[in-house]
Amino acid sequence: MRAFTQPAIGTPKINSNLFNGCVIALAMLVISACSSLPTHKPIAPDVSIASIKPMNISLSGQKLLFTLRVKNNNNYDLPLKSMQFIASLAGEEFARGASKDRVNIPANGEAMVDVAVIAGLGALANQLRSITSSETEVVEYALKGLVKLSNWPAAIPFNYKGNATDVLQQKLSTRLWAYTS
Repeated sequence: MRAFTQPAIGTPKINSNLFNGCVIALAMLVISACSSLPTHKPIAPDVSIASIKPMNISLSGQKLLFTLRVKNNNNYDLPLKSMQFIASLAGEEFARGASKDRVNIPANGEAMVDVAVIAGLGALANQLRSITSSETEVVEYALKGLVKLSNWPAAIPFNYKGNATDVLQQKLSTRLWAYTS
């Protein structure tokens, strides 16, 4: 004969139906949370300069506001957590920037991200003088950096090369000459 033991006084009895329901609900919650994570490494976004605006000038450098166009080449949203980059103009580095603004880049879409950067005044002024005095109509710029996503564990590198438009070149050089004159 087996002895039947009573639960200790004050020990709650667990309703098996309630317990099974909680386990199923928890499993569904975990599965739905994991479904928002990409199953493979996201394609790096295209990051280009939409505009550059001078903000202020000091002896240590020129503070610029870069508006970056971030294009998502994936068929799912990219939740941008942070980004950092180096900007080069005519092959010479002239600015470094970083942003911790959280921005959702829609699937196969784009979004604008504003980043304040400090550019060395002397190097930037020399580059602009050589660009405006040269006969070359096309000025190449490059952005190289990393983006961090809230749904992917590793930083994703990007590298973009483009041509600055005449309008961008004129606006930037005109505003900088106004500061340096």
